[in-house]
Amino acid sequence: MTPIPGEIVMIRRAYDIILAGGSLHSVVRMLNESGYRTTRSEDLWERQPTRLMLRRPRNAGLAVHKGVVQGPGQWDAVVSEDEWRAVTDIFSTRSRPGLKSAVRWLGSLLYRCGVCGETLVVGTSGSSTHRAYKCRTARLVRSTGHVARGAITLDAYVRKRSCCTWRIRSMPPRSPRSRSPRWT
Repeated sequence: MTPIPGEIVMIRRAYDIILAGGSLHSVVRMLNESGYRTTRSEDLWERQPTRLMLRRPRNAGLAVHKGVVQGPGQWDAVVSEDEWRAVTDIFSTRSRPGLKSAVRWLGSLLYRCGVCGETLVVGTSGSSTHRAYKCRTARLVRSTGHVARGAITLDAYVRKRSCCTWRIRSMPPRSPRSRSPRWT
């Protein structure tokens, strides 16, 4: 593979942001605002592909075989091995609260933006503690005009307007002859 100079600069900037204490989200935003897209699908960058890209030993000029670093590769390193190991350690030690928490927002990744059709996620604006559903595209590239709605209000509205509710935990045991679920 031949490295593309512009991409090398972006990768180095990404490492600098993480090593300076920046968030993965700030790296994703930087990559998307710079116009660089993922190589496989030309999509916007998201957290997981960005994390995987930064954890690649190849960036430090290291050859890998079957998941094990074998030593120096036959290409120039984009970052030093120390920088690569530091970023890898940062990602390994950061907590991942989303994996432990229960679902808090009814429509996160279900509701869609009326402008671009992208899914909505819950976040806050600036210093506000008010939670709102926001278009993922607008969050990644800081564009305006996309959907942003109060999360608590919208979830309450959807719950109130839903035609039926499943009450699985409080449902009495079904008789052997009954095959349909109980709707309340």
